[in-house]
Amino acid sequence: MSEFWSEKFEIGYYDKILQNGLIKNRGLQPGWHNITFLKLKKYVLAESIHLDYACGPGTLIGAYIKNDSIGIDLSKDQIKYANDKYGKYGKFFPISDSGISNYKNHFDVITIAGLLEFITIKDAVQLISNLQKSLKKDGRIILTTPNYGGFFGVLQKIVYLFSEVNYNSELVTKYSSNKIKALISEGSFKSVTVKKFMTIGWIFSIINLNLGSQVNEIFERLINNKLGYLFLIEIKRDN
Repeated sequence: MSEFWSEKFEIGYYDKILQNGLIKNRGLQPGWHNITFLKLKKYVLAESIHLDYACGPGTLIGAYIKNDSIGIDLSKDQIKYANDKYGKYGKFFPISDSGISNYKNHFDVITIAGLLEFITIKDAVQLISNLQKSLKKDGRIILTTPNYGGFFGVLQKIVYLFSEVNYNSELVTKYSSNKIKALISEGSFKSVTVKKFMTIGWIFSIINLNLGSQVNEIFERLINNKLGYLFLIEIKRDN
């Protein structure tokens, strides 16, 4: 999988898109990532010891959290990009050099954004179970993945018509509510909360990123997180 991202995408591709959108304060793709990262940021307090797993170019840590978090990723090129651009805001390591298995009872929060869809449910269960060992007693893992049980699949096809990148061939697990239940069941995870987010309100990001974020939040409150293009899964440590 890391070879695909290295070969098909410019290093730091999504970070550059988001940063360009933040400068212009508009754009659908920057708005999507902005809302996602703002959502994840809410789970990472100023005093939290935080790990961003599959951190990519380090955008969540470097542009949003900025509290000396740790980011790890399969791609050494992405990690170099993250260290070069965001090194003052966090520490970034290739997974092979991270020594993550040595972190026991260490993290308050572990975030994993946009990884689950690229691995099997079995591998996801193994990953989450292993990372739980790195959590403190009241720690939690926060994951996001597309909701293919709704209209995301249609939206994705439309996006691919206008996008220079397409990673549909790399998708392994397209999550619906039933597949989320299968993940929870197979892992025997006991303390799990599943919400949906990213509503049609996001589309207002084409006018203004702040407007898109605000309208999206209003829609999410109105529908009580029952609908959304993305899942947000919170899994607390099984003590």
